[in-house]
Amino acid sequence: MLWPLWYRFPDTPGLATPYYFMRFAFALPAGIAVLAWVFGGFCGFRALIAARTGRAFAAFLLALALWSYLSTSWVFRREADPQLALGASMQLSSAILFALAVTSTRMPPRIITLALFAGALWHVALVGQQVALQGSAGGIWSSLGEFPISLDQARISVVQAEGIRLLRPYGLLPHPNLLAGYLVAAVLASASWLIHRRLPLIVSLTAGAAVLWAFLLTFSRGAYLGFGAGALTLLVLTLRSPDIDRHRIATLGAWTVIIAVAFAAVYQPFLLARAGVGVETTEQYSAAERSELNAAALIVIAEHPFTGVGAGNLPWRSAAVLNERGSIVQGNYPHNIVLSIAGEYGLVGVALFAGAVAAGLAGSLRGRYTAHRSALIAGFAALLLAGQFDYYMVTFMQFQAVSLALIGAALADRK
Repeated sequence: MLWPLWYRFPDTPGLATPYYFMRFAFALPAGIAVLAWVFGGFCGFRALIAARTGRAFAAFLLALALWSYLSTSWVFRREADPQLALGASMQLSSAILFALAVTSTRMPPRIITLALFAGALWHVALVGQQVALQGSAGGIWSSLGEFPISLDQARISVVQAEGIRLLRPYGLLPHPNLLAGYLVAAVLASASWLIHRRLPLIVSLTAGAAVLWAFLLTFSRGAYLGFGAGALTLLVLTLRSPDIDRHRIATLGAWTVIIAVAFAAVYQPFLLARAGVGVETTEQYSAAERSELNAAALIVIAEHPFTGVGAGNLPWRSAAVLNERGSIVQGNYPHNIVLSIAGEYGLVGVALFAGAVAAGLAGSLRGRYTAHRSALIAGFAALLLAGQFDYYMVTFMQFQAVSLALIGAALADRK
């Protein structure tokens, strides 16, 4: 439930203060969960590593955490800002431990999908308000950390077509693409409940339309593609389950197509602009910025192909490269998770991450398929594809922890 919440506590006592990630609301329950798992004797970890895929999943993730820590000894800004690398390494390690705790304790997929479904439903209200007001919703949302947003702000994320600017909803996050990343997994998780026979069909159709419409309003191209891949994955896997109502699946599938077509009809000019049709300067700058960041990352990777520039330091080295090239683009991560990992941890880091992903998918695709378990696999697949066009899956703690926990929970639920 705290995944899409960006709220940060104003201060934390003691050693936690220097590290940015420790002040997120998400970090508190995640940290408690990890500590409970550790002091509980690593409950379930022995059973996890008893299976080949579980052992590989844990080994690759722990090796990645270790490699991240080792990278603090060769980081780009080692002298100028040593806390930057240590904080990034601690963040990744904490996310990995959280994912392993969820995996080892075999948290039921239905609990995870229910939490995502509930989160998707209350986001319907928030997204609707932000789009209707073309700005912050205010009220209780401000108390939960909603960012002040309006069409008049500089560098605000909008879609523009035919002289009309439309604010993209932010939810409680700092960018619409992050909201889209959360919602793409939440929508797929919701589907595992909507196809349940016990839920009245009219309720399923109404809830499905609402959460899908809220997701589509993000206008996130990468998340759109991720949703397509995730929906196809979910369909293939759920059809292999013997206790699934195929007629209900067909009805919901047709309803999904109807909603998507209706959305396209209403927002056609904006969708065409996002697809690169026309000469909208907003989209042209976005494409140029992504190209510059990817090019800078490739230069950094060529400089340090095996080790990278160290945890948390890629944006800084990219900024230096862009400055040398005379670019006006600010340094940041490239919009691709592979380039982001390679830039900071080198090809070694890419191999470790790929190994964990492969082990997680291999293990999760074995055993009995249920709607909830299939939804977790589909959500991870959607985030993985969206990650080819954005970097949030591997740079922000919430996404690092939950994305790995999704595939870990599916891996552990083999019956």
